[in-house]
Amino acid sequence: MTTDTTQSTTSGSTVSAAEPDDDWTPRCRRRLRAALQVLAREDRVMSPAELRDAVAPLEPLTTYDLSLPKPDGSPRAWTNLFWNLTTNYEHAGWLHATPAGYRITREGRAALDSGKDGLALFDEARAGYIEWDTDRKAVLPDVATDPSRDVKHGGSGAAHALRALEPLVGAWRSQSSAFSPGAGAWTAASTERLAQFLAAQTQASPSELQGLDDDAARLLAAEAFALLL
Repeated sequence: MTTDTTQSTTSGSTVSAAEPDDDWTPRCRRRLRAALQVLAREDRVMSPAELRDAVAPLEPLTTYDLSLPKPDGSPRAWTNLFWNLTTNYEHAGWLHATPAGYRITREGRAALDSGKDGLALFDEARAGYIEWDTDRKAVLPDVATDPSRDVKHGGSGAAHALRALEPLVGAWRSQSSAFSPGAGAWTAASTERLAQFLAAQTQASPSELQGLDDDAARLLAAEAFALLL
């Protein structure tokens, strides 16, 4: 049996909040899968508000979903959705979260196309997040250097940075791609197409590079951006 409570909002109204029901966790997982479906269908960057409005009818909200974890917070269903999207699902590589909103990746589409249900997808995403989190927290030894030609950068932080740079610099040297092995991102032709696109912009170009349809040039931009970071 559940117990009903009420919580006040900042406007003075109240939202009835029952105790979490047995379907709360599965429902959240289904809602996350629905978010991936919407992003795959729309094939564009979607703002949080757009994504929320598109997902709502796919997994109807219950009284508990609409209750507020804090009086000045968002309904718990949306807090759960966006927290998981920007942690587990983003760091599993399934979507990009940018200031403009969310966009699904090829890896996210592949996960969705696997046919797994919401619970199985969440478990897979969570495993990807744990792998990423474990990797970033690893204490790495100093990178070996040749004192006759290298600048020594000591410490685990420097080792992490140099390890992240290695595939990007390797792709640049081989005119390949760090993100999509075999693709010709770091080539003169891709560079020329990216340069032409950027030169035609009348204002600072956002990181999403809307309007750049050349796949190789977009890949080059993404890898160059990662290199700068």
